[in-house]
Amino acid sequence: MWPTDVNILANEASLLVGTIEVQNKRPMAGLIFLARDTGEYDRSLGVFEQEFCNRFAVKLVERKNSEVQGSHDQDRVDWRGRVLLIWQT
Repeated sequence: MWPTDVNILANEASLLVGTIEVQNKRPMAGLIFLARDTGEYDRSLGVFEQEFCNRFAVKLVERKNSEVQGSHDQDRVDWRGRVLLIWQT
């Protein structure tokens, strides 16, 4: 999670943003492994929602008409505009 310059007026809480994703390990020269994004954002978001729904207030919202393209033709992005809002009650 990364802090922003935005404060929520109701309780002066700072707004944090972040990304959650599934990653695979990719071997590099047989010595080390690098993380590679799979583009499966929705699956990760669902798992994250289940983990936090008993401890915080959560709301899943969806951006309408979202179309996401990767920066390269081979990039596979599976994000449908879903965002999880989490706050402490």
